[in-house]
Amino acid sequence: MEHHHAVQQLTAERIQDARPSDAAVRRTRWLTAAGLATTATIATTAHFLKPGQDPWLPHCPFHALTGWWCPVCGSTRAAAALMQGHVAAAFWHNVLFLPALAVILWALAVSCVRSLRPDLASRSWLRSPWSLRGRWLWILPVLLAVFWVLRNLPGAPERLLSS
Repeated sequence: MEHHHAVQQLTAERIQDARPSDAAVRRTRWLTAAGLATTATIATTAHFLKPGQDPWLPHCPFHALTGWWCPVCGSTRAAAALMQGHVAAAFWHNVLFLPALAVILWALAVSCVRSLRPDLASRSWLRSPWSLRGRWLWILPVLLAVFWVLRNLPGAPERLLSS
């Protein structure tokens, strides 16, 4: 019986050690609130955008200087199309926009859950996409570089890879 009690106490101590500090929880809550506010502001702004008609919208400086498409070219049009309910149009403006948005929303959702329920922070299903290590870490830069090159090759599927 004493052994069982000692195991329970040790398990409780490990759980206590695994919980984030109060300062870390507060910081995560502030960052989550800032992320939610930023997301809401961007989404609201994107809903009212008229790319190509709004003169105040910035143009891509890389495209203006070189004539080549950068990996983010078309993202403003994609965000505006998505916020107006045109998912296919958002995909056609920039094929990486929707997957990138999914990863960003995943990270924001994880941050929300972790800030509201710090006791769940150690769960593997609540890992942020930014915490990926090792071989997964190189995928994003390689994917961006391949996309950047492909969308600027002569004869590339114009509608798929350029905005």
